[in-house]
Amino acid sequence: MKETKFIQQNKKKWSEFEDLSKTQHKDSNLYSKLFIQITDDLSYARTFYSNRSVRVYLNNLAQDIFHKVFSRNKKKQSVIKDFWMEDLPSIMYHHRVDLLISFIVTMSAVAIGLFTYKHDPSFAAKILGDDYLAMTAENIAKKDPMAVYKQSGPISMFVYIAKNNLIVDMLTFFSGLILGVGTFLVLIRNGLMLAAFQFYFIKKGLFYESFLAVWLHGTLEISAMVICGAAGIVLGKGLVFPGTYSRTQSFFSSAQRATKIFFAVLPITFTAAIIESFLTRYTKAPDALRLTLILVSLLFIIGYFVYLPWLKKRNGTLRILEAEKVLPENFAPFEFLQIKKISEIILDTFRLFRKYAGFLMSSILWFAVLFTTIGITINKDYLLKDIYYTQFTLYNLNHFFIAKYMNWFMFLIPIMFTIISLQICYIFYKEQSIQKSIDSLSLYEWSIGKWKQISANLMVQIIFYVITSMLELNVYVFLFIIPVQFIFTFAIFYPSKQQSNFIVGSFKILKSGLMSLFAINLGFLLLSFGFFMLVSTVLYQFIYDAITMNLTNEVISSDNVYIGFFLITITFIVALSFIFFCLYQGVFYFSQKEKHTAEGLIEQLEILGNKTKRYALEK
Repeated sequence: MKETKFIQQNKKKWSEFEDLSKTQHKDSNLYSKLFIQITDDLSYARTFYSNRSVRVYLNNLAQDIFHKVFSRNKKKQSVIKDFWMEDLPSIMYHHRVDLLISFIVTMSAVAIGLFTYKHDPSFAAKILGDDYLAMTAENIAKKDPMAVYKQSGPISMFVYIAKNNLIVDMLTFFSGLILGVGTFLVLIRNGLMLAAFQFYFIKKGLFYESFLAVWLHGTLEISAMVICGAAGIVLGKGLVFPGTYSRTQSFFSSAQRATKIFFAVLPITFTAAIIESFLTRYTKAPDALRLTLILVSLLFIIGYFVYLPWLKKRNGTLRILEAEKVLPENFAPFEFLQIKKISEIILDTFRLFRKYAGFLMSSILWFAVLFTTIGITINKDYLLKDIYYTQFTLYNLNHFFIAKYMNWFMFLIPIMFTIISLQICYIFYKEQSIQKSIDSLSLYEWSIGKWKQISANLMVQIIFYVITSMLELNVYVFLFIIPVQFIFTFAIFYPSKQQSNFIVGSFKILKSGLMSLFAINLGFLLLSFGFFMLVSTVLYQFIYDAITMNLTNEVISSDNVYIGFFLITITFIVALSFIFFCLYQGVFYFSQKEKHTAEGLIEQLEILGNKTKRYALEK
């Protein structure tokens, strides 16, 4: 049959199908019949008109009907509403003991601080610092004890306060990774600071005035810290008490719940920063108004995080928590031909990392050896000149990372990015080999056949590194540059069949999924920064103090030890973070690739077409 006759014969039917597919009709049986008829026509078109536009038209129509037939019905209730009104209250009730423990630890630290301050007047200076006490005493002398909240403009103060509160919350949460003990230490430290601050004003006879000013925002701020403490305890319990799961499975299960609690706290943290920046400065506001705001904040915290879960339990409407998606002990092959949700992309990222952890960690070890060797030899003068290795700060990270004169690391970092992305691409190659049941080549053998792609990828990583160095490590780089860094790499190694060049392919992938990519990136950035702060505030300071007390230059150069430990730590964090960045971008890339090319759908249609042909022959 000629193509024109085939079109004329079926044109009216296709038009009706197309109009029906655009409606909100929900008859699944009707759609199933349509799908069978359309796939029959598509099979015929693929056989006799494989390079004609009619095949493309029918493929698109079949794909649209396929999604309507086989996609899961979406819940009418909003996902956001479901999380806040059902999911989170259920999690809080399940972990109510952890919330109580966090509260008791914080209040015990406050009580210890008050008792200590009462018997040791120098306690406040040790906790808050002499400079802060001198400034506060000066403000009290000026009859404005709360002037500290008026020193800067509200917007700049909000940025500073929000950042500081977020750091405290992240540190409280991620410290739970140290078997839960780290969270207790952070809560105790902040409880002692709160006691010292409040009792200082009590001794000055300014309790009521300080209470109205501090707890106007402090009610939400301290509550957020306590709830983050509960999340940190939940995180640590997964490691310490695995139950019937393996320790890894238990950790990932508890981490899912703990992460939900942590993210639920963030709006409270930012609200506290808004109150502190824009409202606390008005110390002459009516006392009744400020007291009302304090009570409203307290009632909200108790009502939502304590009373609502208890009420749902009493009424029998509390959701029974389903078993979380834990990583299986036997690793299933990676699904290349599947469109994934954000949660599935994140889960697949951790699954792949766990499966190939040994392969990836060995690279991190070699990176640490290489950077440390270069750092204590030819790059030592640069590091000693303008780096504070006694303080593990973001400034040091920027100094380590960015291309500057005499910084030899600028030649190594693009190579490190290229090697990391090459390893991740090789991991996906191995996953493809497993699915096809063929033997995979070694990394060396596979790389030899990919030298053109490796060269192109090296140029891409150099370009990204130059852009990053020009902008330096700031919020724009973290939010808008890093999320797209390795998308171009995967477009080079795994192009789609319709792709003309990797640049066009990359932008096509990014065009429809950019916001999802930014959202995933934000989660992994928080994870990386949380790990960075955990190391910098707990582990690094502990080891630094140990070196200071026990090591002298007569034994070995302390500069070499300090720089060596600094480089090992920071290289480990940077390499591990970019491995995760590359992994999640790879999972995202294949999900978006399937969305655009429908290779999985075409494969299913071919199988269906072959079955139809066999059935016809049998008849």
